[in-house]
Amino acid sequence: MGCNNIKCSDPNELNFTCTLNGTQTLVSSLNVSNGSTKPSLSTEVKAKFMFETSTDKFHKVKTLANLYLQKYNNFLKLQEIIGIWEIEVYDKLRNSMVNPGDLNLKVEIDSQENQFIIIIEADGLRKFDPIKSFCFEVERFDNEISSAFSYKKFQENVNFLSSLSPLTITFYLSLGEKVDCGIGVNKPLDRKSLTEFLSDSSERLNISRWCYSAGMPIPISVQFSCFTQEKGCTFYIFDGDKDGNYSRGFTLFEYFVGPIPDDIRELLSSAGGEEVKCSLSFENNGVKSLSMGIKRLPSIRSIEIGKAIGDGFNPERWSAYAYLLGSNTEISINLTPNGLVMKRIADL
Repeated sequence: MGCNNIKCSDPNELNFTCTLNGTQTLVSSLNVSNGSTKPSLSTEVKAKFMFETSTDKFHKVKTLANLYLQKYNNFLKLQEIIGIWEIEVYDKLRNSMVNPGDLNLKVEIDSQENQFIIIIEADGLRKFDPIKSFCFEVERFDNEISSAFSYKKFQENVNFLSSLSPLTITFYLSLGEKVDCGIGVNKPLDRKSLTEFLSDSSERLNISRWCYSAGMPIPISVQFSCFTQEKGCTFYIFDGDKDGNYSRGFTLFEYFVGPIPDDIRELLSSAGGEEVKCSLSFENNGVKSLSMGIKRLPSIRSIEIGKAIGDGFNPERWSAYAYLLGSNTEISINLTPNGLVMKRIADL
């Protein structure tokens, strides 16, 4: 997909004129103002121009969040939480960095527009204190959201993550009808560390057996939720040819649930990237979600996947978000208790 221009007749509306398969068509019109309780993404200049030219990455996050989350009844509360996150987490991390390039900001969206996730990766830091401050501030703001936060459990998780001597630590904030946040690290884990990470999960044997059956993919990152018992692990498959890597990735679904539909499998296999990332999230009593991520999937193929998944997918809005987020993205297919969903993770 290549976008040629923007035509905004209303300052509160973003219209995208895009080319798909050689045909010029108006892909989407995103109206982002609805009275005094909804955001206006344009004041003196249009939001699209601000998005492209802003050197403040978190401004881009807030712009995307306003577009994405405005349908929720708790939208104003979510805006407040983003503001707390910016002050307590993002700003503190940014001020701690000697090299600004060591702080990476990502966003994650899904095809059903259920959750908007902000991800921060910080190289060279070992302290998770900013998210502790965030949790305490959110508790003062809305006790219901953070009522499950346990400082004792948080410190146990911090101690484990710190013991891995990571080069990169991660923070995430998940926004939607439910709010969550968490911490993690990006670092390959040895067998001992992975065993310790899985020790309190009833699925530890199944996860270990899947790893063995899939040719021992490398665990490259782990994370813990601060508001729930959920935690997750991502495995990297890269050491074979493309077909072999994808086949090993698809076994994640086959082992735990069953094969994904053939049409979705074929569409995913059209991606240009050769490596695969497989992720599991789980609580003590079982696996909560499965994910397989790939790179360089043509935009038209992601739209076809969204349509194949079914209800709730809006191809026009998905195309508009794809344009805003750019080409440096990863597409994943995720199986959750609510069924299949497609996700896009993008660097800002």
